[in-house]
Amino acid sequence: MSGEIPKEYFAGTIVLIGPYSAGMMDAYMTAIKHDTAMFGVEVHANIVQAFLDGIEKNSLSIEQSLLITLAMIVFVLLGWTARKMIVATILTVIAVCGYWLLTSRMYEQGYIFPLLFPIASAIIIYIARVALQYLRERKAKKQIQNLFGRYVSESVVSTIVKGGEDALKLGGQRKDIAVLFVDIRGFTPLSEGLGPESVVEILNNYLEITTQAIFKQNGTVDKFMGDSTMALFNAPLDLDDYVFRAVKCGLDMASSAAQIEADIKARTGLNVGFGIGINCGEVVIGNVGSSKRMEYTAIGSVVNTAARLESIAKAGEVIISPEICERLKGRILTESLGKCQLKGIAEPMEIIRVTGIVEPE
Repeated sequence: MSGEIPKEYFAGTIVLIGPYSAGMMDAYMTAIKHDTAMFGVEVHANIVQAFLDGIEKNSLSIEQSLLITLAMIVFVLLGWTARKMIVATILTVIAVCGYWLLTSRMYEQGYIFPLLFPIASAIIIYIARVALQYLRERKAKKQIQNLFGRYVSESVVSTIVKGGEDALKLGGQRKDIAVLFVDIRGFTPLSEGLGPESVVEILNNYLEITTQAIFKQNGTVDKFMGDSTMALFNAPLDLDDYVFRAVKCGLDMASSAAQIEADIKARTGLNVGFGIGINCGEVVIGNVGSSKRMEYTAIGSVVNTAARLESIAKAGEVIISPEICERLKGRILTESLGKCQLKGIAEPMEIIRVTGIVEPE
């Protein structure tokens, strides 16, 4: 403009003149690059260059943009069918990154693809998937806590909750377990001679003793039946040395009830105490019941035999089967009471009373 540079220098070119300094307030963010401002003269230069190169940027129609967004939503929704969250995460990352690369490539070819709605849709669906998964897991853990919280110790509940449904086989399985039955001997005449409030108080005290003894050995309170309690060891979760734990639990019950028995004797003159029967072997365990009411329990001859052993146990006695005695040989002190014909059992069975634990030297 001042003539200092020869005109021939600019022959065959297009010259753009404009401010090129941040202080002159002529810098703008563009639709393509949002982190660095571009000077106005650069914007015009890019437009001119695009015309010279024959590059024409064509935006898609609204219908085409909606179709692309719908395709993105369908692809990300495939992650909902995956059980594991990692699969949904991988699909979402592939969708977002893949689409981003596609839009960049298509822009070079002269087509402007929508960015906001397809990518935002994928992210929103993924967040919804995460939230739904969290709510499902929370509901499942709550159901497990409601199912087992009153029947097993807190440590067992914690293990079950951490493992979720995968840690359990509630539909039914065969498993070797130990079964313990405990009943209050002399409770019927006691209940007839006392008021209902006293009867319930005494019964609750006894059931508290049985529950605490079972939880101490990480057993499961299967059910309460009047003044009786049924416990399982090695179900629903695997338990180490479960047969010995069951016998130890029975002895703990018998010794813990001594103080209550003495108090009842002083108050009523009646002898009351625990009769305990224990057996072990393979049973079928799982959720049993109707659509209205289900309970987790064990089924089989092992359970029936344990109940029969408990029925012949006197107050303060822990009666075990020969199978229990054989498995714990050298670890418990026992006394044979001879053979007895148990109800529902074809052959007479040797009845064995546990008198103590063999203390390690």
